[in-house]
Amino acid sequence: MSVDTLAKLKTALSDRYDVQRELARGGMGRVFEARDLKHGRAVAIKILDPELAASIGPMRFRSEIETLARLSHPHIVPLFDSGDAGGLFYYVMPLVQGEPLRQRLVREQQIPIEDALRIAREVSDALRYAHDQGLVHRDVKPENIVLSDGHALVLDFGIARSSNTAPTSETSTLVAIGTPTYMSPEQVSGDPIDGRSDQYALACVVYEMVTGRPPFTGPTTESVLSQHRSVDARPVTVLRPATPAAVTQTLARALAKSPTDRFPTMTAFSAALRSDSTPSSGQASGGPAKGRLMLAVLPLENRSADPEQEYFTDGMTEELITHLGRLQPKRLGVIARTSAMRYKKTSKGAQEIGRELSVDFLLEGSVRRAGDRIRITTQLIQVSDQSHVWSETYERRLADIFELQDEVAAAVAKALEVELVSSQPLSHAVTEVVDSDAYEAYLKGRFHWNKRTPESLRLAVQWFERAIEADSKFARAYSGLTDVYTVQVTYLQVPGEEAYPKAERAARRAIELEPRSAEARTSFASVLMHGDKMEEAAREFEKVLEIDPNYVPALYWGAINLASRSQFDRALEMVAHARKLDPMSVTVEIVHANVYFFAGRGSEALRHYLRAIELEPRMPWTHMRLALCRAALGQFAEALAGIDGLEPGIARSLDVTSVRAYLVGRLGWRDDARALIRELNDRSDGEYVSWEHFAYALAGIDDRDSLHDLLAGTVILHNLGRLMLIFDPAFENIRRDARFEAVLPPGATARQGS
Repeated sequence: MSVDTLAKLKTALSDRYDVQRELARGGMGRVFEARDLKHGRAVAIKILDPELAASIGPMRFRSEIETLARLSHPHIVPLFDSGDAGGLFYYVMPLVQGEPLRQRLVREQQIPIEDALRIAREVSDALRYAHDQGLVHRDVKPENIVLSDGHALVLDFGIARSSNTAPTSETSTLVAIGTPTYMSPEQVSGDPIDGRSDQYALACVVYEMVTGRPPFTGPTTESVLSQHRSVDARPVTVLRPATPAAVTQTLARALAKSPTDRFPTMTAFSAALRSDSTPSSGQASGGPAKGRLMLAVLPLENRSADPEQEYFTDGMTEELITHLGRLQPKRLGVIARTSAMRYKKTSKGAQEIGRELSVDFLLEGSVRRAGDRIRITTQLIQVSDQSHVWSETYERRLADIFELQDEVAAAVAKALEVELVSSQPLSHAVTEVVDSDAYEAYLKGRFHWNKRTPESLRLAVQWFERAIEADSKFARAYSGLTDVYTVQVTYLQVPGEEAYPKAERAARRAIELEPRSAEARTSFASVLMHGDKMEEAAREFEKVLEIDPNYVPALYWGAINLASRSQFDRALEMVAHARKLDPMSVTVEIVHANVYFFAGRGSEALRHYLRAIELEPRMPWTHMRLALCRAALGQFAEALAGIDGLEPGIARSLDVTSVRAYLVGRLGWRDDARALIRELNDRSDGEYVSWEHFAYALAGIDDRDSLHDLLAGTVILHNLGRLMLIFDPAFENIRRDARFEAVLPPGATARQGS
């Protein structure tokens, strides 16, 4: 940039601004102090670097500025004006009175933890707001954060770009824009970026506030960029030992090399940087924190002589998770079963598991069963230093299993200094079960239900029914039955008209027996939701979360219920909370993807579908949803190539056959599509083919007559079916067709033109 820029700017803007002096300069351009002549106020004028301006071009610059001008948030410095001053692209902001974060870092080096987390949360909220508007900041650094009147303000959204803009010849030159010390690995590599790139940069800033130095430094820019791509940052405790474990683990996750391994949203990142993770006065940094702790119960090891006792050992793991989760939800968060069970027979160490799950403590142990005698050995490990906080061995009769679970949970509570919710027995929901055969049958039912395959779900029904035969007042066995029927319909394995009446009867019996059971009420709420009783279901989910705010199934089913009523922001917050408690759950990942998909945010949905497949690659239904998401983004060829590469067993499934018919139809290969529709018809003679399978296949060739007849003859749409008809772009044509008004669910035709 030439030395006469100030003079050129003064001349070009003389009728509107009195440009006075240069304030700062950086890789993106220069900032000048000026006075707004019309409004009599001090302003800052940012001039983009000529090379950057040339790469953007005037049309894109105007488009960017139009979006930026709409930003209105208490922690974002607003945009006043913009334009082209004789070939110089500029924009105007208020001249903020305050101290740049960089200046405070130079003065103090390490900032108090509470102050650092408060600044991080305010910046995170500003970035969350921008991401919701489709913008990524792309240059989060201490120089772009100003501390004014006790609050953080984010500057320089002028180089932000739309988060759903794929790199093209027009935009690829923008990809590497940023400051090397705070650039995410994908930004360094020139890959597409989204809000998680800002999360990484903010994590670098928080790391620097806490430790006094950024996570990566080096003699050259190239060495710093290389470290971003390939070197893990040292734990902050190496540089500041008193840092709470929760902060250490949160930053480690946000600094993950792969965006998929970071927090899904800025909201989730901010929630993890919670204020109660800071040490309270007088507390040693190494002891149990007085704020909210996170605990994972690792899969107990089966040390019985009989390997068939695996179901019992897994059941004990799940029971302990449930018991500990009920202790004091506001003080103790417990990782859900699905994520915990992924560490079965793991060789990973405590610190690695703790980092991956973002927990402070691990509970591990073993179970040995011989006849009606049970021996459980448990130990509690603090992740930060791998120290053994507490260990104990218990031996009881099978009939005393519930008292044993209470005893273990109470001992863990005492070790963590967590007070019990009340003096009631922790296992109050199951204390009336006296028949050990009923309990064993229930454990086997849950063992098979967790596998989610068609055959395992049929076995789960048999075991839950056997539990009820043994004890007709066993509430959780009825909940188990309800959950099986609901999942079978959701995964298109049985018709809703066959499953839902049975599901509702079982759910009502469960809450009749145990009205304060989170498990029973969640099962009931999910049935109401699938039966199109959305408001009643919402009230039930609220009751569940009053009983147990950390009950993961209530969180993800509740998120789907909110999405059904177009409350997508609340739904995403709820499923983000579920993901924190169950970070490796394929179900939570799918729900997260579905909410984004039905909200019309296909790019975010795509990432979560891919993550779900990474967690469980053999689930055909997820491959179907991934292909539909790609199609919604206009990537029909990519979607078809994706399912072409599947192994024969998955490719032959009804889910993949249906979506293949849709894709080839949309690509114009109508004969191939009709052949696949005939295949679905033929297969329906011997197996259940859902109306959704036919609906997508018919939508591919836009056969509206057949599709109308199909929907008119469908008795129960169920919740996800209604969502797809209301929100899925695959059915946009029929939402515009007046003939479908009577057969589409309420709200579908109202979205015409969406």
